[in-house]
Amino acid sequence: MPRRERSPEVLRKLFLSVSYRGPFELLFCCYYAFPTVMPEQIKKIFGKEFFERHIQEEARTEFAERVRETGIEGIVTFNKSIFNLITGLKLERCIQELKNGGIVKGSVKADTRGIPLFLTYPTGWRYHQDFKELRVRSLQEIKDKLLKRAGP
Repeated sequence: MPRRERSPEVLRKLFLSVSYRGPFELLFCCYYAFPTVMPEQIKKIFGKEFFERHIQEEARTEFAERVRETGIEGIVTFNKSIFNLITGLKLERCIQELKNGGIVKGSVKADTRGIPLFLTYPTGWRYHQDFKELRVRSLQEIKDKLLKRAGP
């Protein structure tokens, strides 16, 4: 699609109607349905106890339902904290791995199908002169891995 035609309205209609060509059907999911700059801020707003008991548990349940309902075969996240929650891993630093062309991968712990979960650069990450190219390369690597997993 030419860049000049990529308005939010056009993209919304395209994605919601699944009328795009490509190897994937895309599903966008906001893990926490509360607007903040970073997910960690939700704990500060509501308090740790309320966050863990209600908000986090509700998000986990809704996400697990979405995974089961849709038959998702692979997930990409742009947030290390969400990656850690979904996989059960405790990644500390991963940007250097991505910069080196590596793949940061885990699997959805709440699902027995071994659904791969990939971590890529955060959406707001702009801390390298070639950040756009690095993002594209990372997402291309993930795409290749998912297509290889799907097979012919």
